[in-house]
Formats: sequence, structure tokens, C-alpha cells
Amino acid sequence: MLRIVVLVKMVPDVSQLRFNPETNTLIREGVKNAINPFDRRAVEAGVIMKEKEGGQVVTVSMGPPSADEVLRSTLAAGADRAVLLTDPAFAGSDTLATSTALSMAVRRLGFDMVLGGVSSVDAETSQVIPEIAQLLEAPLVTNARSIEVNGSTITVVRDFEEGTETYEVEPPAVLSVNEKINHPRIPSEEARVKAVQMPVERWPASSLSSDMSLFGASGSPTFVKSLFDASYQRRPVIFDGRNDLPSAASKCLAEVGRLLAEAPSEAVDMSRATEPKPVWVVVMAGSQEARTAQEVMGKVRGLGLTAVAVIAPDVVEDLVADSAKAGAEEVLRLSVPSGTPSAFVDAMALRQAIERDRPFAVLIPSTVKGREVAGRLAASLRLGLTGDATDISLHRRGDLIQVKPAFGGSVMAEVISKTSPRMATVRPGVFPLLSFAPGQPSVRSLETKPSASADAKLVLRTVRMGSRGGDLDRAKVIICGGFGVGSLEAFQSLESYATGMGAAVAATRKVVDAGWAPPQAQVGLTGRSVHPLLMVEVGVSGSANHYIGLRRARLVLSVNSDPEASSFRYCDVGLVSDLVPALDALEDGLRNLAFSIERTK
Repeated sequence: MLRIVVLVKMVPDVSQLRFNPETNTLIREGVKNAINPFDRRAVEAGVIMKEKEGGQVVTVSMGPPSADEVLRSTLAAGADRAVLLTDPAFAGSDTLATSTALSMAVRRLGFDMVLGGVSSVDAETSQVIPEIAQLLEAPLVTNARSIEVNGSTITVVRDFEEGTETYEVEPPAVLSVNEKINHPRIPSEEARVKAVQMPVERWPASSLSSDMSLFGASGSPTFVKSLFDASYQRRPVIFDGRNDLPSAASKCLAEVGRLLAEAPSEAVDMSRATEPKPVWVVVMAGSQEARTAQEVMGKVRGLGLTAVAVIAPDVVEDLVADSAKAGAEEVLRLSVPSGTPSAFVDAMALRQAIERDRPFAVLIPSTVKGREVAGRLAASLRLGLTGDATDISLHRRGDLIQVKPAFGGSVMAEVISKTSPRMATVRPGVFPLLSFAPGQPSVRSLETKPSASADAKLVLRTVRMGSRGGDLDRAKVIICGGFGVGSLEAFQSLESYATGMGAAVAATRKVVDAGWAPPQAQVGLTGRSVHPLLMVEVGVSGSANHYIGLRRARLVLSVNSDPEASSFRYCDVGLVSDLVPALDALEDGLRNLAFSIERTK
């Protein structure tokens, strides 16, 4: 009999949010709240396991009394019990304070498995589940696409940046799920009526601990300094090519070229440190992790800080030299006794190193593994952690400001940590890879001895993405295919088209669900957020959730045969035409634009 606890969050419909530039605040009036879409899938996963294996599903949320509505929706979906943590003492909680309260509730309930969504669509940190795993001293696997219980073993297949990994773990365990895990059921009217009659338990902060300093603003080691609008305001210009395609395509390309030429360069913060404080940039095994760390080192050097490459235990020697070329002035190699490397081992090795050296800041790649390492590390030291930062800068008082997207990219938040070292995960591709003159950074080693852990065991790693489709995180030109392209063969032709001009390939959710593209290619609310200079949308219907992932794209060109397609509301330039002839007419011009963009980036 499995004791399954599912953590859920009430979130606003981010597609309805608007930013008030006069007050620098989000306009929430009239915006509906709902269960976080990833958490809804976690509830379904828990209910499916209960139906197969027997047991009980308890859903837990933290929020105002109005969150009752979200919890009742989980009861209608098959949960047996619902608990709401609600108390003024919880107000102002950041991720660590939230994780602390939720982990205490889970301990009080007892558990064999904790489930939650991989992230929430409002905060977009992916920190809470890893931090809860650390606070519960439990094995962790994030971003799961399938979960199977086989006796005393749980088999989890999870997506990572280049493919899939299969883990085996023994309960109790903490797992997060992505949208590929299932399609949540729609509760019957009878189930909805029954849920209304079921109680939602309300637990105050005092039911968890007598120490109120652990919760709310007092228990939160980070705070938001300010918000600002990060999205581009689009004023669509549509060209109709149904009668004269060559002329319309020519005008379309001219408009795209004009808008790109007028695009303002991104502001660069030139504030520099008055003293070269050490910033640790963690280099982990994996192509995305290593490349991101090297990008971050150049940014750190540009701020006048000392870039220290901290080499995780399972990293090959070649990356030491690569780190020096990317700007590392010092190298710290961590070693551990022989054993299987894992996110837990990396986190605990880093903890021991931090406790000895106390750097100014620690920056970790915002990848699937990087977020696990960062969440565990921050929780173990009770440090503030900013998730998925897209920029870092220095405050005039010397504080490190970490900038991150929130609410589906509607706004950017400037976050400051009250604890030291400052910590952040950094999104891949947001900084250029710089090359520094060859030098001889000082290299030292530190042997660490992380405690034994019943961590998840990696049994299979399958690389499916590889270089196919290009690197969406760093691409300056992306071609995105929608379900309107019509078939797998047509999507493959679009991939070849993009490859011919050096563009990366993205896809909508329906394309991924159809199996035409891998999950790593999906762009949108429950996929990836991208920031190319040019995004070409082909046969995309125009779901608001898809376009949330494009808010930071500098220019969007939409091609669709339907003049009423919603995609034309979200673009800068549109071309109405059948897709194949439109792409033929645009090909030479797009190739020239792509070449120009790549040459000047």
C-alpha cells in the first residue's frame, strides 16, 4: 500500500497577465487561477499508481484559503485527502521557506513517494522538489516522463537535454514529472459533486514547527528587488501571398530585414567589482553543463570578479584546459572516493568545499542535473538560490543581482540573496562564449567525502537529440514547425530546410505528441523558452501557451495558409500562403538573413 503525497500549487493563467510599466507590477485583476499544469499531471500519476498498486493519495498545497478550490479539483481527480497549509506566517515565502514548510507537512503525513510538477509556470525555478528531497534526505529523480512500480523498486525514465535516462530507486523517494507523463483525466460530474462534500484540512504554521522564523519572509534567504517587462511589443504586419506570392514574399523579407536592422542592442551593465571576489562556476560532466559553465566564466570576468572553475568529481581532464580558455583564473578539482557519480554526490562534495573556502558566489548550469545539484546544495546549507537566471550584474553596494524570468516570461525579476555565498542556476546560452589568452590558472585539488546515500541508480542513458535540430538555447535563428505542416515527412523536410541555412529546429506540443519531434524541441509554456533574433513559425496554429515560449524572441515571422490563424496575432511579420510554395519563395532571402545574423552575432 503506497503512501503517495502529491504537492500542488495554485498559479495564475500566465497568458492573461499584463505588466503595468508605470507601477512596475503585474496586473492580476480578472486573471483566473488554476492548478499548475505540471502538478495536475503529478496528481494523475499518483492516482494511476494507487489504482494499480493500492494505497492512498494525499495532495498538499500552501497558499491562501482560496487554494481550497485547487485542492478540491485534485479530490475530484481521485485523491483521497487534501491538506492546505495556510497561515499569515507563510506570506512572502521564497522557494527555501516553501520547501521547508512542505517537507515538514510531508514528514507529518508519512510517505513512500512524493510527487510534484517539474516546475511551476509562475516562478519557473524547478527548485522546490530538489530542495524537498534534500530536506527529507530522500532519493531524487526530476523531469520524469514515466514511472513504474515493480515490487520494492521504482523505475523512472526522465528526459534530459540530449535524450532520456532510466533510474531505479527504492522508496521513500521524491520525483518530479513533466507533461509527457500522462494526459490527466477529466473528472465526472459525480466526482466533482463528491469532491465538494469532502473536507480540505487546513494546517497552520504552528502545526509544523514552533519556530516561526523558518517560514515566510523571515525564513526566505532571497528577495525580489524589482520587476521589469521583458517581452517585445509586437505590431503584426501581414502580407497576403495567395494571389501574388513572389511579390508578397519579397515584401515580407524586406520587412523582416528592416525590423532586424532597427533592433536595439541589448543593454550591457558595465558595473564592475571593486575587488576580485571569487565566484565559483561549477563544471559538470555533460556537453550542456560544460558549455554553459564556460559561457558563465566570461561573464564573471567581465564583472571584474575572479572566475573559479570548480570541476565536479566525474569531469574529464580536458575540461580543465577548456575552462582556462573560457576565462577561469583558478581551478578547483573536487574528488570523491570511488563510486557512482550522481547529483547528490556532486552537491555534497560542493557543500564540503564551500564550508571550507566560502566563495562570494556559486553559479551552476540550469540543466536537469544542474538544478538537482543546486537545489540539494542550497537546502543543505539553507542558502538563497535563484533559479534559471538569464543575467547577473553587480549592485552599487556590491551585491550580486540575479535576473530571472517569471510568469511565462511576462516579467523579469531582479533577485538578491541575503545569505552567502550567493547561489544561482544560469540558463544555457544567455552569455556569449568568450575566448581568453592562454594562461596557467592555479590548479588545486580537494578530496571530499560525501556521506553514503540511497540515491537513485542510473541504469540506462540514451542520447536521442544529439546535434539534431541545433542548439535551441543558443540559436540566433530558429524554424519552428506546427501541426499544420501536415505529416512526419513534411516536418522532416522542414528540418532539412532549416539545416540548409544553419537554423535550429523547434516544434509545438502537438508535433511532439505526434512523435514527429523529440520533447527537447518543444517550445512553449510546458516546453522551452527561447530567445533567438529571428523565429520563423511554419504551420503553427497560434496557441497562447506556445507563444509564451517566444516572448523573448526578437522578431517572429509567421507563415500560415489560414488568414485567420491566431499565429498572426503573435508575430511581427506574417505571410499568408500555402506552406511549401511559401518556404520556396522565402528560402534564398531567409538564408541570407540567417547568414548575416550568424556573422554579426
